[in-house]
Amino acid sequence: MSAFGKYRFLEGTDSYITSGSTSSHGETLVKLFSSCQFLEKVFLAAFRGLTDRDLKGLTQCKHLKQLDLLGALSLTSDICYEMLLSCPKLELMDLSFCDNIDSFHIEMWQKEYPNVAFKRIIGHH
Repeated sequence: MSAFGKYRFLEGTDSYITSGSTSSHGETLVKLFSSCQFLEKVFLAAFRGLTDRDLKGLTQCKHLKQLDLLGALSLTSDICYEMLLSCPKLELMDLSFCDNIDSFHIEMWQKEYPNVAFKRIIGHH
């Protein structure tokens, strides 16, 4: 059993890692999210180096309701769409300052997933 097995019924997590590379955290996040499939709220605000691979385990969290990805600069629309497909209870996705996620995709998702609120603030460079 994984070291995270005892947390499998965990319902929420906050992470405020704001600097540095996620390379040392990436594998840990994958294991955590894969092991904690009852998560309802995940806040990864300002986790700038977060990658699609880091979030892959979250696609197994069928109870996920809130996902805050504010400031995750490297995420793509592919992982966001995968989250929408895989997490039927999702109600809120914060993509503020996620520079790789364009307005076109968010507008498309708003039409396809009317029960999900998309929060979006775009930074001015």
